[in-house]
Amino acid sequence: MSLTEADTVAEHSDDEQLFAVLNAYVASLQTDDAAAADVELPDELVDQYPELAGILDCLDSLELARGCWRPEGEESRSPTTIIEGPSVGRAFGDYDLLEEIGRGGMGVVYRARHRALQADVAIKLIRGSQLAAADELRRFYQEARVAAGLNHPQIVQVRAVGEYEGQHFLAMDLVEGPNLGSLVADGRPLEPTRAAEIMLDIAGAVQFLHENGCVHRDLKPSNVLIDGEGRPHLTDFGLIKLITPDQRHTLSGTIIGTPDYMSPEQARGHNGEVTALSDIYGLGAVMYELLTGRPPFHEESPLDTMLCVMEKEPLLPRQVVATAPRELEQICLKCLEKSPERRYQSAADVAAEIDRYLKGETIQSAAPSVGRRLARWGRRNPALVSRLAGLAAGGAIVEVNSLVTPGEYPNHLAVMGVLLAWAGLSFLLQQLQWRTSLEGAVSYAWALVDVVSLTALLWIAEGPMDVLVAGYPLLIVASGLWFRVRLVTSMTAACIVACVWLWLSGRLMPGLPRHYPWILFAILLVTGGAVAFQVYRIRTLNRYFERQAVRASIRRGTAAGASDGHNS
Repeated sequence: MSLTEADTVAEHSDDEQLFAVLNAYVASLQTDDAAAADVELPDELVDQYPELAGILDCLDSLELARGCWRPEGEESRSPTTIIEGPSVGRAFGDYDLLEEIGRGGMGVVYRARHRALQADVAIKLIRGSQLAAADELRRFYQEARVAAGLNHPQIVQVRAVGEYEGQHFLAMDLVEGPNLGSLVADGRPLEPTRAAEIMLDIAGAVQFLHENGCVHRDLKPSNVLIDGEGRPHLTDFGLIKLITPDQRHTLSGTIIGTPDYMSPEQARGHNGEVTALSDIYGLGAVMYELLTGRPPFHEESPLDTMLCVMEKEPLLPRQVVATAPRELEQICLKCLEKSPERRYQSAADVAAEIDRYLKGETIQSAAPSVGRRLARWGRRNPALVSRLAGLAAGGAIVEVNSLVTPGEYPNHLAVMGVLLAWAGLSFLLQQLQWRTSLEGAVSYAWALVDVVSLTALLWIAEGPMDVLVAGYPLLIVASGLWFRVRLVTSMTAACIVACVWLWLSGRLMPGLPRHYPWILFAILLVTGGAVAFQVYRIRTLNRYFERQAVRASIRRGTAAGASDGHNS
């Protein structure tokens, strides 16, 4: 805290009381049970002492440190132990807690035994009521009410809900087995027939949800449990959307899904557009991962992932796994259409198509038209398409000029050769970019190819180049679409180096005043700086929201991104 901030605190609060609270809070971070220390969390401290708003980041860092703090002679604790539930082996109302079997964003799940019935169940506990927001409690009881009213063999049934010693809980059927996500972990796809059998059951459960006025909104492999007989069971209704007979009313919280699996309308944040057709997209996303071992989109950050969900097409499953059946690929891609109207119009239609495949019958959905396949290919390869379109336009102009005024352009064949080489290298780099391990290096290589190719064109071109040099600022702007600050700065530097080389060789703006090239260099610098700054702003906002999600997750007692357990 700076001296100015300290003076402000002194003016608006009692120093001794404030420092006592802070000391108690810091001391609580070094205990195994912060809740037992009867101290307030950072947000509550700021509510009581507004002057602390300036050092909230410091308090959050201390909160993070709680999970990693290690007294001498002890091993470090995982951040997921910040908020603990009841200890295993103790009585919890009518149940005995036997073991912890999962953690998630809202709570902890235990295997428990009902003492009177001597039956094992799964007990899901929301975090302590002293830390639970009203919205989270509402979502918790909403999940319980919805799941309790859904009686379907492929949906986990809720048996009881209540509160014991300030701890809200629900008891549900215990599914003995892993979640579906663990079966495709580490990029291991399922055998196609097995994947189709699982998807048939999941689609039936989703259709049952829709018939009962519910939209799940968070379909993903980790929300599907596999029992001992290999049958899937749909779970986790914390983000469910209920549709009343007279109006559409969203009862969910602010989170509307998982970026890797959410539909485009969810990624856009338009809750009113989220309907049963959004779950159809979710079915396609789950099927895609079962067939390929990876979700349709997964980028370095949630922002990048959601941009892909809204704008790009996933790779064809057969491009990822050559043995993926064409029929299942077709069903999967129809579910993953960007426009809801182009998807299957019900989960029953999806189930019927999968059933036809399993029976060896011809699926009924028509193969996409040539135009539709081209549109998908274009969204799947936007960088390549944009370059091919620009090169084709340039080649057409050169060819027309050559035909209209034959003999006036002696370097016609050389120019066409450079354009064809540029297109060929772009196609090769697009193929390499599909390999996840090479994606970062390919983007820089592609930027270098663009600069070198444009410079070669300017070197062999005949006539004035005033208009052609505009290609350099365009390349800088286009590099910003990769959302990487270093790539933008590298492209800017490469363009300036190329222009300096053309200038020194006498090919840049010959016959014009000497200060003209310097104006061009200034334009390139300003363009690169502006694009890099905008990309930096977007990245900063993205990191901020990611950090907010981590903070919220830690305060719920779980690390952000922790894999879901049994209905967790």
